[in-house]
Amino acid sequence: MKRFLPLFLVFFLIVSCAGFQGNRQPDENPFATGKPWICSSVDGVVTESTPTNIKDDFALYTGKDWILENSLKEGEFAIGPMFDITYLRDNDLVQILSTAAPENDQEKLALDLFELMCDWDKRNEIGVAPLKAIVDQVEQIDSLEKLSEYFINTPFTRQLLTLFCTEVTISDEDNTKYDLYIDFPYLTLGDSSEYSELSDLGKVYDKAFSTLSRKLLMKLGYTEEEAEEKYANCQAFERLIAPSVLPRGSAYADDYIITKDQITTLCGDYPVMQILEKSAGFSDLEYIVCVYGKAFPAKLGEIYTEKNLQLIKDYLIVQGSMGDSLYFDRDCYNWNIESTAMLNGGEPDYSYEPVFASFITNHLAWPVSRLYCRLKSSKQDKERISELVEKIQKTYEEIINEASFLSSDTKQKAIEKLRLIDKKILFPNDNEWDLYARNGLQIKSSEDGGSLYEAISTIREYEIGLTNQKFKSEVDRSLWIIEPTTDNCYYIPGMNSIYITACFAQGEMYNSSMSDEELLSSLGMCIAHEISHAFDPIGAQYDKDGNHSQWWTQEEVDELNRMNERIADYLSSITIWGDVHLNGDIASGEECADMGAMKCILRIASKIKDFDYDAFFKYFAHKWSSIVTPELIMFYLSDPHVPGYARINTILQQFDEFLDFYDINPGDGMYLAPEDRIKIW
Repeated sequence: MKRFLPLFLVFFLIVSCAGFQGNRQPDENPFATGKPWICSSVDGVVTESTPTNIKDDFALYTGKDWILENSLKEGEFAIGPMFDITYLRDNDLVQILSTAAPENDQEKLALDLFELMCDWDKRNEIGVAPLKAIVDQVEQIDSLEKLSEYFINTPFTRQLLTLFCTEVTISDEDNTKYDLYIDFPYLTLGDSSEYSELSDLGKVYDKAFSTLSRKLLMKLGYTEEEAEEKYANCQAFERLIAPSVLPRGSAYADDYIITKDQITTLCGDYPVMQILEKSAGFSDLEYIVCVYGKAFPAKLGEIYTEKNLQLIKDYLIVQGSMGDSLYFDRDCYNWNIESTAMLNGGEPDYSYEPVFASFITNHLAWPVSRLYCRLKSSKQDKERISELVEKIQKTYEEIINEASFLSSDTKQKAIEKLRLIDKKILFPNDNEWDLYARNGLQIKSSEDGGSLYEAISTIREYEIGLTNQKFKSEVDRSLWIIEPTTDNCYYIPGMNSIYITACFAQGEMYNSSMSDEELLSSLGMCIAHEISHAFDPIGAQYDKDGNHSQWWTQEEVDELNRMNERIADYLSSITIWGDVHLNGDIASGEECADMGAMKCILRIASKIKDFDYDAFFKYFAHKWSSIVTPELIMFYLSDPHVPGYARINTILQQFDEFLDFYDINPGDGMYLAPEDRIKIW
């Protein structure tokens, strides 16, 4: 089971950069030098004096007033309609978890955990004692043999840390069953490339985590010198393992399926199979999936030696302490918040209730979802959105039938796949909720003498038990695998399913009083985007049943990839600032889905009498409006989604409807010549 991540590693907080400060004037701000548009999403770039022209930079023109009227508050790293989805959910959950009366045992679980999280008196009284007991257990290990015994005989969820991460997911080879994936352990510097040459980004990571680690270890009783030595040893171990870890954004290896005998040989003295079977409870394993191939287990076997015992122990202590520190006293919480601020460029915000509400959705996702959906969603919205999905599907049939690069046979198969997409809209039906219940899971409330760390440990053990059961069973395609409180939408290729979650369909993304223009440019675009993923270069590798197979001809595959490469090349020609370019190779898939979505939605719009295109295009731009810290914009260099301003402009300028409506011509910043426009569908 993957270790629960510390606060500073969740969602977009994972990447940052040194060297930039917000609130500069445009002539001083490096982000104002981007081409063909300034990086208007970054805090401080847009001022009253920043010139705008609807024909040159649509994102800036439509977003300037909003940007000037809003600003990042203390503790915030990003704001905007898309980011507000998470904030709205967490604030709603704070109110619900603080005031709601539970209607069943599942809802009471969520309320009890929230109460334990907010009980600072008890948390401060207990302090770090539970963590110290686990750390002391590791400290007493004095040989590689005893370390192996610790890994094998200590329940997975009670170990300080393991030397690999695990995940159970639907098999890519046979989608009727699950595979067990193992992956490399956590790296303090965020990316393996940092261990060969430390970048400015790596320096920020190093400063944030060394500071956090030192404070935590000193609280556990180590001297400052001992704490610094342990952090150095942790880094030394990570430096040994880093050469086997591909840099962020790398493609999976071809040799990712490794048999039981192969991985046992590769790992040498490291007892990986015994750990998986005895400690983690995964029995009858025939093979393991290592997404980055055999290099990682081979390297693990090479460095798991008596000589490196202290490095390994200190890695466990440093990383394990940081990973669990949020469950202890207020000092530990505050230090995590300060590290987050250090990583993302802002002032620390020590408020805790919204953070805990978000955290509970990770620990008790389905009990929280049941409570949230009962109070915040409606069947009427589920029906309206379901009708919108069906309208988008029917429109895509027309688009697929017109695709000149597909044969009649492939079009027929594509339409069959389109019609069979399994639609998970907002929340399960009333009679399905019990399928997701955590029956038998009991935690002691604060009133009954329970503690937060005890509750977290109990939940971990329960969840890995469920994971083991799932691993041994066949895939039930009717079940939701993404919870309604998830703040995003998805297309799952191996299930041929889309998820439009209750959490996502709120705020400025969806409300029941929206006009057609607002609905289509917001939630409609997102639904069409997810459906587009069924036919992008990755989704096209999976057939109507979610099986990984080539159901297109090779010529069609080549043509799709060629068009996708055009998208990548175009995106890579755009600079965020100076000579720093977007990463088109990573972002082309999302851009492809956006292009398909816009074509679909514009076709629907063309059939609506007196459709207001000005309102549609401007609301689409508003949906992606954002203000982020200069540090956070670096996230987009390794993320499949481009910054908001670029997402607005690069999509709209591909379409005649947009260019003609605003009379955009050669010489205008939003103009693209017909031969340069990219239309896959």
